[in-house]
Amino acid sequence: MMMDPERNAWSDGYEQGYRDGVRSVLGLQAGDLTTDQRFGALVRVHRVARKWSQSQLGKRLEPPISHAAICDIEKGRTHARLELVERLAAIFEVEPTELIPWRGEAP
Repeated sequence: MMMDPERNAWSDGYEQGYRDGVRSVLGLQAGDLTTDQRFGALVRVHRVARKWSQSQLGKRLEPPISHAAICDIEKGRTHARLELVERLAAIFEVEPTELIPWRGEAP
């Protein structure tokens, strides 16, 4: 997947944005989160960075999903399947691995 040069400028602050997003979204340290919660925090960071509502993000997916489903993903209530990770990555124009919270990752 070819990355957009403008995305590189945004990604410079990605690591700090992830840390801040995890803490602000869930009020916890990243080490206290489940993998699903960490994935959800990453989804929220990408969505908020683009100034999209949960409903707008859900409508961009093909097939679309509800804002309630996006909320459940962001809160870590839903276990994301690889197919959803790939769909979200395509919408966010990132590699799927950027949405996967690796075990032991310390934000």
